[in-house]
Amino acid sequence: MSTVLNHIDVMNEIAKLGEKIDALITMLQPKPPAPVVTQSDYVVWVERKETRNSASPMWKCSTEKGREFHIFQHRDEAKDNTAPFVVHPVVWAKLASMLLYDFIDCANDPLSVELVQEGIFWKCISVMTTFDGWSGVSVQRPYAYQDVPEQE
Repeated sequence: MSTVLNHIDVMNEIAKLGEKIDALITMLQPKPPAPVVTQSDYVVWVERKETRNSASPMWKCSTEKGREFHIFQHRDEAKDNTAPFVVHPVVWAKLASMLLYDFIDCANDPLSVELVQEGIFWKCISVMTTFDGWSGVSVQRPYAYQDVPEQE
């Protein structure tokens, strides 16, 4: 009789282990990627900066909804994210003409953008210009840099 009980106990333990293995397999299965959710917003402020390591051109953009994102111009294509802006000649001309610390206050002529959140950062994936293509905004120099000669 004890042999039968031991056999039943072993079978119950095997069943419990099977359930645990199934749970582990389910846990380890790759999860489908979360759907990409884009957010429409308007750029109201742009400031020309540069990256710390390579001193590559960078623009810090602030939006109407309080989001911030950066545009990086980099010779490494994996790090360059200027494409949504380059396709709009007037917009890109304004950005490319900016010197370090120049800014554009475009609250009266905001630039419509589509953003996607990547971790804690926002990334611009699309730019929609107004009819005039953002020609109403002008690049401004901070007061402290107004007497600094232009870089060549």
